[in-house]
Amino acid sequence: MPKSTLSGKRKPVPTEFWGIRRVTAKTNLSKTSVYRLMASGDFPLPIKIGNRKRSVCWLDSEVLSWMKEQAESGERVGPGRAAVPNVPWSRTRAASGTPKDGQK
Repeated sequence: MPKSTLSGKRKPVPTEFWGIRRVTAKTNLSKTSVYRLMASGDFPLPIKIGNRKRSVCWLDSEVLSWMKEQAESGERVGPGRAAVPNVPWSRTRAASGTPKDGQK
C-alpha cells in the first residue's frame, strides 16, 4: 500500500530499479538528454546503489511519473504537423548529399 505524505498525496512506491539503458529505452531520450535534463532539474535524479562510485539507478515510479507529466503537458502532434519546429538542415547533413572533392 502506498505511503501517504503530510499533504495527503500518495507517494509512488518503487517496484523496480532502472539503469540508464532502461530509462533511455522507456523515455526515448538519449543518455545525454537524460543527464542534461537532470542537470537542469527537469528529470528525476538517480539514487546511488552499492559501494561503486558509478552504480546508480532510477526508481521506476519517479520516471513513470515524469513521463505522465510530459504526456499531460505536451502538445499533441497530428498528421501534417511537425513534431519538431521547422529547422533548416545542418551543414553536415546537407553536405552529406553532395559529392566530395575529386568525386563525380
